[in-house]
Amino acid sequence: MYPEYLYPGTCLQVYTSAVSMSIPKLSLSGLNISTHSEAALLQILNKVSYLCDSMKKKYRILFSFLLFFIASYVAAIASEYSVIHVLDKKDLRGEQFYTTFQDSKGFLWFGTDMGVIRFDGRNCTYFTSLNGLPDNTVFGFFEDSYGRLWCRTFSGQICFIYKDKVYSSASLNTTLRNKIGSTLISSLYVENNKIYFGRIGGPPFSIS
Repeated sequence: MYPEYLYPGTCLQVYTSAVSMSIPKLSLSGLNISTHSEAALLQILNKVSYLCDSMKKKYRILFSFLLFFIASYVAAIASEYSVIHVLDKKDLRGEQFYTTFQDSKGFLWFGTDMGVIRFDGRNCTYFTSLNGLPDNTVFGFFEDSYGRLWCRTFSGQICFIYKDKVYSSASLNTTLRNKIGSTLISSLYVENNKIYFGRIGGPPFSIS
């Protein structure tokens, strides 16, 4: 009985009888055998089985990378839309939104025509003139190295929010009040632990 080669579904299946038979000389990837025994067939089968296992291993690695990539992509998309899903439209007070800012703690801040909104991922906290803002229209935010959030307002007066409390020009230290004087702040910028102020009717200055 001669060997049978069955496919598809298996790499190679060989059936033979226990009776010795004559097999022609074979050459398979460096395997050179001239044999009349079943040992030669076993060597061929082992080599083919090894090649199949190697291919399966490569495919498993490729599949693992693909699965990891898909999972990471889905997680990234979910994180992008989580804020939109949690932050309800009714929580966003104000008719006009002028600026948004994310601080070092991950909080989102919104400057509107009705004050400042801070969103922590679940709840909103509101800051208005009743809490100490010079006025309720906020155009810009900058955070310094101490974690103070400086606000640029419509009236040109300076203030910052720190640990849920608003500090306006009246509550600033004497040195800063003297630098500001009676001029209005037109711009605000933070870099290298320095805060730069642009003024209307006066030269810019910085504090550290």
